[in-house]
Amino acid sequence: MRNPWKKVSSLKEAEELSGVVFPGIDSGYIPAGMKESGIFCMNGLIEIRYTRKDDLLILRRSILQIENISGDYNHYPSSYLLPAGDFSIKCRGTKELINTAEFHPFGAYCSISCNPGKPGKGLPPAHILSIAEGMSKL
Repeated sequence: MRNPWKKVSSLKEAEELSGVVFPGIDSGYIPAGMKESGIFCMNGLIEIRYTRKDDLLILRRSILQIENISGDYNHYPSSYLLPAGDFSIKCRGTKELINTAEFHPFGAYCSISCNPGKPGKGLPPAHILSIAEGMSKL
């Protein structure tokens, strides 16, 4: 099967090819030292990756209703809902550090994944809320 992901050179190009509007992510939302390492898209979905040494952060936004938009099927010690104003964020990881967060603001389907499959190496809830706020803009 052919890989549906296409690596692109800009968020604008990803939006044009995918049909998804991805609000600009303020660099203040991204953990210190992480650098953008790639923008990928397919029909109806955009993914932006950030890396720092052994750390990986993946942000996804889609217009398609996708059951597990994060693509992370790992098992984690904890899962819970984190209130975020007009929507809730489904979190998996530990209570202190979230590896996968999925949310559906205003008809979009979004996910934040930090070091998938590595419990204890995620992001704190306050940081997830900051990133989700940026990704939730119309």
